[in-house]
Amino acid sequence: MSDPSERSFSLRHIVVVALPAFVLMLALTGVYWWHLLASGDSLRRATIQNAQLRAEQVNDALSVAVSMLFFNADEAIQSLVAFYQPRKVQEFNEQARVLTQRFPQGSVLQVAVIGPDGYLEYSNLGMKEKPYLGDREHFSVHQDKPGQGLFISKPLMGKVSGKWSIQFSRRIERNGRFAGVMVLSLSPDFLYQNLSRLAQAPNDVFQIMRSTGEIMARNRDMEKSIGLKSSQPSPYDQATPGQSGSYTAPGTIDQVERLYQWQHLPDYPVIVVLGQSMKGLMAPVEKAILQERIKGILSTLATWICAGLAVVLTLRVQTNIRRRVEFEYAALHDALTGLRNRKALQDHLDRQIEKTAPDASAFGLLFIDLDDFKQINDLHGHTAGDTVLKTVASRLRQCARGSDLLARIGGDEFVVVCHDLQHPDDMKILVGRIRHALDQPMGIGPEAIHVGASIGVALYPEDGMTTTQLLDAADRDMYSQKFDRKSELSPPGPGQTPASAD
Repeated sequence: MSDPSERSFSLRHIVVVALPAFVLMLALTGVYWWHLLASGDSLRRATIQNAQLRAEQVNDALSVAVSMLFFNADEAIQSLVAFYQPRKVQEFNEQARVLTQRFPQGSVLQVAVIGPDGYLEYSNLGMKEKPYLGDREHFSVHQDKPGQGLFISKPLMGKVSGKWSIQFSRRIERNGRFAGVMVLSLSPDFLYQNLSRLAQAPNDVFQIMRSTGEIMARNRDMEKSIGLKSSQPSPYDQATPGQSGSYTAPGTIDQVERLYQWQHLPDYPVIVVLGQSMKGLMAPVEKAILQERIKGILSTLATWICAGLAVVLTLRVQTNIRRRVEFEYAALHDALTGLRNRKALQDHLDRQIEKTAPDASAFGLLFIDLDDFKQINDLHGHTAGDTVLKTVASRLRQCARGSDLLARIGGDEFVVVCHDLQHPDDMKILVGRIRHALDQPMGIGPEAIHVGASIGVALYPEDGMTTTQLLDAADRDMYSQKFDRKSELSPPGPGQTPASAD
């Protein structure tokens, strides 16, 4: 079982080493992940910005193409209005054929004339009957508004063609009076096919709308959406010619979240809209972000594992160093008093003798032996004896100078190595200080114990040139002092007279 003090020391080491490392790693991990998450958000914003720019460019090109188609349709209608004579049908047929051939194949469904009474008067598709078209918006708008100009209808199912068509119409006047309506029918399917070729992702949407909201053509769900007017408000509801913008919203028909770019044609009441699927736009980005985050998780785990191993290694190294220091300390110090032990004393004296020339300043040592220490152990116990020894060590520290070395070399034997002796009386002064300190009573529990000491003195080089010689000389002097003190304290025997005091 490990020593509690060792466990406490290890805990302190863990706190000192591991806690700062943990805080540092936590801070670095926080900064790293903040940067990683911020870079992901920046990548998303950059992707949206690039998508908006690309959508704006594509929408501009599509708007120009639609405008040119509508412009050609209007030019053709105006030519047909100027050329039309009810009684010259064959000539008008040829003129209509020539003009419609200028359009892309499949774009024009019909050229028709609605008479002033609302009945179909002419169709290049031929007429088996004359259906009534006076209820159609592209007729009534010209009948009621002489200055209408070009009118573009919402998609209608043609009564003659039987197909969905978008009517481009202008008023026919003769001598300032309403003479009917010239109609050029364009195919939404033609627009649908061209829009479908523009889509780059499965859920991308291109649609052409009237400014009043009706869908004229769409590359997706054409049958469901043609002629449909959205019930949800849109940013372009109040748009003016030439205005454009972007927004994000779910689709009206399929509820797919899209980034929309729209533009109101400058010359026509038509809005061209491009919708890019947010999922399609962000899928590659989210995949890249996910990959980076997986790498970040792996890097973070690897870094934390390396940091943990480094902390464990550091703790192990410090523990080994601490144990080595403890072993070295234990090998050179007395376990009870903390003073140097006999080996440390011998090593110190050997080095001191080696570096001190015989004619240099002398150094000396005091050999201290406690008087009657065995009786203290016998009467008060070994615990009290240990307390006395520790008290003696403490008092020796207080008496010694900073340059002196203290050692305990036996049960109750202490040595003080005195360096830098500048005066012959330095040793006497130190001996007197120590003797006075040790003569003071020591409190052991409720009792006060008086401990005396015998102190032997040896000087280098007078009393010895080696460590053994110096210790032996000091030991002999100590025993001489101890014998003299016992002689003074012992009563005279029979036939002896006490010494007279001079």
